[in-house]
Amino acid sequence: MVPKKPRKAISCHLIGPTPSYVPHVRSRYRRHILLRAHDPAAVLRLLLPLPQGWKVNIDPVTQL
Repeated sequence: MVPKKPRKAISCHLIGPTPSYVPHVRSRYRRHILLRAHDPAAVLRLLLPLPQGWKVNIDPVTQL
């Protein structure tokens, strides 16, 4: 049996969920969840695969 590598702790700050600027589009509700971390790629690897319909924007210019 191969020993597993210990996982490194990832620190992130969760803000949300909050309604988006346009909260209702085509009978679907939209929410924003903001995760702040020093290593966003490491946080994203933990979340993959994302649920259907979810989108990720790393370092967004705006929150619209």
